[in-house]
Amino acid sequence: KGGQFTFTGGDVDHTMYATVIEGGCRCVEIDVYDATPASSDDCEVYHGNETLSGGSLSLRTVMATIAGALPANHLPLIINCENHLDGEAGGDTFAKVVRSQWGEKLLLAEGAAAALTGPLEELRGRVLIRMKNKDAWPQLGR
Repeated sequence: KGGQFTFTGGDVDHTMYATVIEGGCRCVEIDVYDATPASSDDCEVYHGNETLSGGSLSLRTVMATIAGALPANHLPLIINCENHLDGEAGGDTFAKVVRSQWGEKLLLAEGAAAALTGPLEELRGRVLIRMKNKDAWPQLGR
């Protein structure tokens, strides 16, 4: 279907994430930006290459939608994040949202290399955040 979002009547709708995951996709992409106006408890998600007349989605909404669409004991999910955040404060906010949603299911970078060399069965139920652009978010490991 293309695009990261579904548009209904000009509004941004988070259900595209659920649709692709329920269809068997195990890698989704999100573009993460600082909230406007600045928020200390969330970030915004939108696709920079698309015209979003309906606005953006909150990172919390996107993460909750993804989590709700995953089947029990799922194969590992990769969330590919494009980092468009400005500075450490944005990274801190991102880390708080991600950690609050995924908790122990989150596969952190320091354990990812070793875990990815083992049997796939050991990764069931886990979520790997792959960062691209700018610096990786060291805040996830805190």
